[in-house]
Amino acid sequence: MGRYGLYEDIELILWSCLSSWYYGYHISELNFPEASLTCTSPTASNLAGSRSSMLGGLPDCLGIDSQRYSAATAIFTVGGLIGSILSARAMDKVGVIGCIKLTGLLNVIGSVIMFAAPHWVVLVAGRVVAGLASGLAITTVAPLLNQISKTSTNSIVLSHSGSIGISNQLAIVLGIFSAQVAGLLTTGMKGDKPGKWRYVVLMSGVVALMQLVFGWIRVPNELMQRRKVASKHLEDEVVMQDEPDEAQYATASPQANPQDEESSPLLVDDSRRTVTTPTTSKHPDTLKSLLSSPALRPHVLLVAFCLITQQFSGINAVLFYSTPVLKGLMPEKSGLIGILVSLINVAMTVPSLVLIDRVGRKPLLLMSLVGMAVSSTLLAIGLDKHIETLSSIMIVTFVASFALALGPVPFLLISELVPAHAVPAVSSLALSCSWTSNFVIALAFLPLRDALAYEDGQGKMQGEGRVFYVFLVIHMVALVVIQKRLYRD
Repeated sequence: MGRYGLYEDIELILWSCLSSWYYGYHISELNFPEASLTCTSPTASNLAGSRSSMLGGLPDCLGIDSQRYSAATAIFTVGGLIGSILSARAMDKVGVIGCIKLTGLLNVIGSVIMFAAPHWVVLVAGRVVAGLASGLAITTVAPLLNQISKTSTNSIVLSHSGSIGISNQLAIVLGIFSAQVAGLLTTGMKGDKPGKWRYVVLMSGVVALMQLVFGWIRVPNELMQRRKVASKHLEDEVVMQDEPDEAQYATASPQANPQDEESSPLLVDDSRRTVTTPTTSKHPDTLKSLLSSPALRPHVLLVAFCLITQQFSGINAVLFYSTPVLKGLMPEKSGLIGILVSLINVAMTVPSLVLIDRVGRKPLLLMSLVGMAVSSTLLAIGLDKHIETLSSIMIVTFVASFALALGPVPFLLISELVPAHAVPAVSSLALSCSWTSNFVIALAFLPLRDALAYEDGQGKMQGEGRVFYVFLVIHMVALVVIQKRLYRD
């Protein structure tokens, strides 16, 4: 069967992570060119009815108002929810590699629909298709990365399963950053160049096309089956050549003791932070059977809780609406601040690659939540008191704290807290909860912010930072739950 070298592993990891990149890109692709879409700037509004001679007479500006802009932003999560729900069925039919290729195809279709949209409704339809691809991707890439690390025959890959899992989140934040930069380069500093927003939404389709071509040439659908067989054969060869003494093995690796394994479903390998569940003859593979299993139900619910917390932590409120949030304080700098926020998101994900297998999942999660709680408090104060410098710094530290652990770690837990046969069903449940939470935040953040604010005697809105106290409460609840429940012996 042969060995899979480091180069082949890296090639497969990068190829699969392109699907995660789409997810991040679509989150932020409408952020920077907001003025062009909503026709709120003088440049865009003056040309709202014009049509581009270079794009087949398509309108330069779709005339989307603020409500339609919010709807177009949020509808992406509806497609993502559908994709997550259908992911388990898709993996059964075409396999995990086939699912990755399907995400590329859907991304091409969604990107082309948005690029050629003659009306805002068509743009919304394209966002649904892009969301469908992203929902499928986000439930497929993390388990695939876990399979890659387990089936590798390279010692470096085998010893860095956590770092490989973090590459999923790194691809997401790189996608967010790429969308912001693409918006700056194509629509200008203020994001208001008429018609140029179309090139922003087209870029993801170009990347998806390259992924598809490479996948057809280099990545056969049955690749993971081949890798599993090759890995199993090599393991058998090692066992035949050097069988360990049973007593020594039990002493060196106490958590491999069958008696211990039977006594507790929550055994933890402290170095790798993975959970060993009892071996049973009948593997539950449906959501109903997983939730009815006393051994697995706590893990399933904890994974779902972590993914919900990830969205309700407030991160997408910042990423979706970084420009509108800061526009009142820094009208000339809000676009660049959005890019800076995305860059910090990328930069702070990199340390996780190094720390995840050294410090561990739980300590990083607790550090992340504490940092977000402090940032939320100070950000609320900064926005309420109109302290520009404090608000800018706290948005950066908020995102940095999220990127340290709450961003990447929940995706790792899907594959680490439940056995392999349960991963598709758990992924579908957990990511469906995540998309639903994402949709609620996308629609409710700005109305909630406005509801908690008030109008002063001069007709100006005050107290817009109060919404971050709501996120503070969520951070504190998550701290307690994760401290008590994650990797409980």
